[in-house]
Amino acid sequence: MSSVPFLSQGEGQGEAMRLVCNFLILCLVLNSCATVLHRELVSSDDVVNLDKKSPFLKAHMLNGEVYLLSKWEVDSENKTILGEGSLLNINREVVQTGVLEVSIESVALFETNVVKTSPAIAAMAVITGVSVTVTAICIANPKACFGSCPTFYASDGENLTLQAEGFSSSIVPFLEARDIDALYRVRPKDGTLTIAM
Repeated sequence: MSSVPFLSQGEGQGEAMRLVCNFLILCLVLNSCATVLHRELVSSDDVVNLDKKSPFLKAHMLNGEVYLLSKWEVDSENKTILGEGSLLNINREVVQTGVLEVSIESVALFETNVVKTSPAIAAMAVITGVSVTVTAICIANPKACFGSCPTFYASDGENLTLQAEGFSSSIVPFLEARDIDALYRVRPKDGTLTIAM
């Protein structure tokens, strides 16, 4: 017969809080890793609107060739784009590599790709954070979320009012504890104390 070690209420809540904190950290790490690739296509007439944050630029040429450039920049004065990379022919075979200059007028379409955090994932992170926070609050003070029973009512001199809750935070076996509630608002009537459960 194996024995299960007894955890006091404080130890149980401490362990539960550590688990919740570890879960929250895991959620934040996973959410920060959830990104999407944002692809943008820009015509050669609209070259000023190219996303400068893109580390790479694809220039799809009118003749079917493609320039793949990194460390690129637009030279508006000469109507060219300079960058390091490769020129691929229509069969996507490498024709040329190194520092390349592309005439903007001979480009059919520019393509940029930027890695961004997904708005849906950002919203999920907020919802997860709220959920974990509420869970932590409920673990720290179960009575606030789940209530407690049985509840005891006694006269305050005029009406029966809530005076105590029998098991306070003991919503699971490892949180069980002896509980004594002082009945400060109880006012016996005619020398008789009546308690309703």
